[in-house]
Amino acid sequence: MASLDQEFGWAVATAVQPAPMAGLLLKLVHGLPPSNPVQEVVTPNYDMLIEHTCDVLGVPWADGFTAGSTSRRDWEAARNSMLVRTREPRGKRWEDVTRYRPHVRLHKVHGSINWFQDADRTRLLRCDARAYGQPPVGWHRAMITPGRSKYEDVARKRDWFKEADTAISEANAFLIIGFGFNDDHIHAGIKKRLLDQRCPGIVVTRDWPPEFENWIQASSDLWAVCNSTAAGTPATIIVGPGNLGAPLTCANQNLWNIADFVEAVM
Repeated sequence: MASLDQEFGWAVATAVQPAPMAGLLLKLVHGLPPSNPVQEVVTPNYDMLIEHTCDVLGVPWADGFTAGSTSRRDWEAARNSMLVRTREPRGKRWEDVTRYRPHVRLHKVHGSINWFQDADRTRLLRCDARAYGQPPVGWHRAMITPGRSKYEDVARKRDWFKEADTAISEANAFLIIGFGFNDDHIHAGIKKRLLDQRCPGIVVTRDWPPEFENWIQASSDLWAVCNSTAAGTPATIIVGPGNLGAPLTCANQNLWNIADFVEAVM
């Protein structure tokens, strides 16, 4: 949580240490078409490493909060902050056109180390300056954490998921990185798109999720890139609907590592 961000955040934000997601984000954002220049990113992580990575790359991002040292939750204002006016040719003349700039739309469905909620749960604020310290008196960190009360917390904070649910339901394809499919409130919508609605997807992860073989069997275009568990030299296996019994093995490659995957595949 905050300790992870404290350990790596400054190094990532100042480019002292390359961010694992840097190459991927650049590829995705630079490849966005003018007709839809928005890269949706859904994450259950609490740290701010994606935000730091976008900042050091110069990639604009919106996370549902307004601008400012202490920001309030307002997705409409956050989306509007990504609008720019450009002059574009229309035949023999030029017109002023308002469009979204290419950007990341970030959905932190479990909250964040820099989100805070008051005791009555009526106000939700983002404050970077408070990310590593204790919350102010009468406030608590707004995060859904593991434990017995997790699903009660999810039910109370379902509004956090609204924009992410929309992004998932409207996605044309999925690239899923290191997600263990342990959160039904997140992966139920993804499963519906991948299996019931035949949406293509790639899962890049070190460890094979136990139920994932059933997902691939039920899909038409779902693939997994993961670490080989066979003894011996490092290898990556690539598994899809047509080769469950005989996965493709890439010897001496760590394509399940997202940086290696981007370099080799994208």
